[in-house]
Amino acid sequence: MTTMTKREFLRLLGIGASAIGLQSAFGGGSAFAAAPDWASLPAGATPKAGGKLVYGQTYANWAIGSSDKGQHPYYWLDLLTRSIWNCLVWVDHDFTLRGELATSWAPVDETMSKWDFQLREGVLFHDGKEMTSEDVVSSIQGHVALNGSGLVTQWVESVEALGKYAVRFNLKAGYSEWPYTLAEYRVVILPAAASDAMGYDGIGTGPFKIVEIDNKRGFKAVRNETYWMEGRPFVDEVEGYIVTSQTAINGFRAGQFNAVFNVDPTTAGQFEDIGGLIHRAPGGDQFLLTMPKNMDMVWNDVRVRKALSLAIDRDAINAIVYNDPGTWVGNDTHLTALNPEFLPRARPYDVEEAKRLLAEAGYPNGITLPTIVYCPSFPEEPRHGDRGRIGEEGRHHAGTA
Repeated sequence: MTTMTKREFLRLLGIGASAIGLQSAFGGGSAFAAAPDWASLPAGATPKAGGKLVYGQTYANWAIGSSDKGQHPYYWLDLLTRSIWNCLVWVDHDFTLRGELATSWAPVDETMSKWDFQLREGVLFHDGKEMTSEDVVSSIQGHVALNGSGLVTQWVESVEALGKYAVRFNLKAGYSEWPYTLAEYRVVILPAAASDAMGYDGIGTGPFKIVEIDNKRGFKAVRNETYWMEGRPFVDEVEGYIVTSQTAINGFRAGQFNAVFNVDPTTAGQFEDIGGLIHRAPGGDQFLLTMPKNMDMVWNDVRVRKALSLAIDRDAINAIVYNDPGTWVGNDTHLTALNPEFLPRARPYDVEEAKRLLAEAGYPNGITLPTIVYCPSFPEEPRHGDRGRIGEEGRHHAGTA
């Protein structure tokens, strides 16, 4: 299988009409300056401006179905929000923090409870208004008020302007990795407005401007002529569509899609067979296993929840399913702060401890429970289907509905 790094992928995305993606939708650099080093093109590459990029996205934004206001970043079709908006920072494929709308950042003192960010000057919103500290302060206050990002809400005590192009974050406690939190895809910078009105106009600082949005299907956007990175983006138009895995393959084969994001690993070979260049991201992905506790279900007992966590052999899944042994495994939950029983986050595979917990909870022979079956769309929706067992063999054997 042909592979490439994320940096190579991003650089290639900007080369002419045959590009397989959108380079400048993800970038940063000095205001109206040449592309920074992380966005530089391969040696000898000559950009060709013009054309249209059309992509298929198999992984929709989890909130896509909860609003008809798809021009808001919270309800954007997919997680590729950087085509329309920017955050203060972003994290590259080496997990290095890069400046986007911020040019520098540092803690005020060794407690790391206060952080100062210097903003990029000369950045314009799509409506021609210059982005300043007023917009950043308003955006962060709005994200906190609306709980747009749990980490931001959890940590921010207040945010204040330090002149026109600098802001200070006052945190509730010291946090050495605070800047990484601001790279979360929803924490975009928007024009200053009241929290309940902010973001619904589709205006951002990104390389493309929205011209049409169908919140259940796709969007169309055109080049932002005043984008802060000089000469970018290269393509004139971009369209994105939410599709199923098979539709993505068929569309790519027929030439309807120039790129497909979040390819199912089991279908990667089919894309390669028809000329696709496969990019494997080292960061991995996640899925959510919902354990409903709204009825008289076994999940109400924390010991049962712990047992299920301990009965999942994550390393075996990496080795057998992804043919990638020894790599990182996922956390038990992205809500660890709300579920302290799941600490530490990376629980070991321990069948004997799982059996002991089940016996302690009153299930010495294991338990029979409804299988959780997922819809092909996202967010996944738990349904009651066939029944599986956990306990006797220490694993959860799921049936199908």
